[in-house]
Amino acid sequence: MINYKLFKENGFSIKHILNKNSVTIISDGNRKYAVKKCDIDLKNKLDYLKSRSFNNYPVFSIIGDYYVFDYIDDSNLSIEERLCEAVNLIAVLHMKTTRYKNIDIDDYKIIYENLYKKIKYLENYYLELNNNVDNDIYMRPSHYLLVLNISKIYSAFHFCITELNNWYDMVQKSGKQRLSFIHNNIDLSHILCNKHTYLISFDKAKIDIPIYDLISIYKKYYDMIDFNVLFNIYQNKYPLLSDELKLFCVIISIPFEINFSDDEINNVQKVKELINYVSSSDKFIKTIYDSKIKK
Repeated sequence: MINYKLFKENGFSIKHILNKNSVTIISDGNRKYAVKKCDIDLKNKLDYLKSRSFNNYPVFSIIGDYYVFDYIDDSNLSIEERLCEAVNLIAVLHMKTTRYKNIDIDDYKIIYENLYKKIKYLENYYLELNNNVDNDIYMRPSHYLLVLNISKIYSAFHFCITELNNWYDMVQKSGKQRLSFIHNNIDLSHILCNKHTYLISFDKAKIDIPIYDLISIYKKYYDMIDFNVLFNIYQNKYPLLSDELKLFCVIISIPFEINFSDDEINNVQKVKELINYVSSSDKFIKTIYDSKIKK
């Protein structure tokens, strides 16, 4: 609940109010504003973006304990159009906030060890699951579908381990690490398209390796659009370095874990989604590697 008296004292005549998640939308009958509780960290982040000439977020002011953002009416774009706008804007964000630092191999070691453990855990999980399924007298449809495609999953794990090791060898020979300000919470609901494109919800934003925003977009929307289109938009604006590209390919190739339930229809759907993800990722990465070979 916002402090109506505070807003009235600051010239706001609130006629309409709508609570939406952590944001309150208020209107005086002519203009609308998005109101959110103050977070000093958020102000510091937006001030930093302004200092780097990234202004693609709604104009805001501070009233008491609240941020008051100009409300932006969102255009009715298709998912494909919105994704293209989002990737272009993310590339601009990364480009304008790029910084380099000397390599700290311990940072890379943490990434390597965490990914290696995750990959080996999942590989063992599917090996054990496959062995258990083979002992079934009557195989569930979901288990049958999984076993039928299990070679694709094993192939993905082999690729992940091989390329993760290649990446780790590569970065240990590097002198600099490229970092940028990443949004770290990419979702189409956080992209507003009007005359310009805006990003909102910077609460989780931080300085990190730029690929993580691209990975987030891939995992959420890989099957809604030919991802080569989005990848080329990003690459034309902010090309990934060789080690970034390799790490990106490793992370998006990791099969996710399926937790089976008593709902067999749901189980079949989960396996279909897994196989679709693994196959789509394999196909997409082959286009990347083939293009590098041709160059």
